[in-house]
Amino acid sequence: MAERIVIHPVTRIEGHAKISIYLDDSGEVRSAQFHVTEFRGFEKLCEGRPFHEMPGLMSRVCGICPVSHVLASCKAGDALLGVEVPRAATLQRRLVNYAQLLQSHALSFFHLSAPDLLLGMDSPPEKRNLFGLVEHDLDFARRGIRLRQFGQRIIELVGGKRIHPAWGAPGGVLTAMNASSISVAFSPLSPASACGSCSVVAPTGSTSAGRFLNAIPSPTASRMGNTKIQNIASGSRSVSFSRVAVN
Repeated sequence: MAERIVIHPVTRIEGHAKISIYLDDSGEVRSAQFHVTEFRGFEKLCEGRPFHEMPGLMSRVCGICPVSHVLASCKAGDALLGVEVPRAATLQRRLVNYAQLLQSHALSFFHLSAPDLLLGMDSPPEKRNLFGLVEHDLDFARRGIRLRQFGQRIIELVGGKRIHPAWGAPGGVLTAMNASSISVAFSPLSPASACGSCSVVAPTGSTSAGRFLNAIPSPTASRMGNTKIQNIASGSRSVSFSRVAVN
């Protein structure tokens, strides 16, 4: 008899989903579906809103990768205005995007994937989590946390806050970096880069930092409302497997 195997929820991802696997009468996989089960409604929420509000609204799409949504909305605004973004603003956008890639990948590997990959799929499920990883190798887990902290620190220094930064704007950015921000941003490079096989590549020394600073003049002016929305982290979730006969 044909069956459907349901895995719900899917863990080890930044979001909510489930998987449906359909088997034929011989027990072979006929098809599989990946279901995104969360509904946000941002497309509807943005209807009728001024376009310069989009970076602030889009930053709330995700607490892990808000920069991607901010930059996407900024680029859409750039296209609407038909303007060329100043090189200084482009560099700041790129820096924050790289910082997000760093912290997001660190989160994905060390917090979500490492428990399965390093502890082994045969290890007890109740141990395959961040706490189990800490118990197994405290130094490794600490380095992963510090690596993500470095990326978050760059986002905070450039974008104003670590979660939901809304410093981007159509045509540029709202605030410019200064010498003190650059100095603070690159100061923890050594501890963060001491992550075993992981490495952080970033400009070091006064020459590189000075060239970066010289490329950043005063910020491009733009107005945008700033609404604070608290980020609520979800708790732990249990996973259920079910088999359903398909007529």
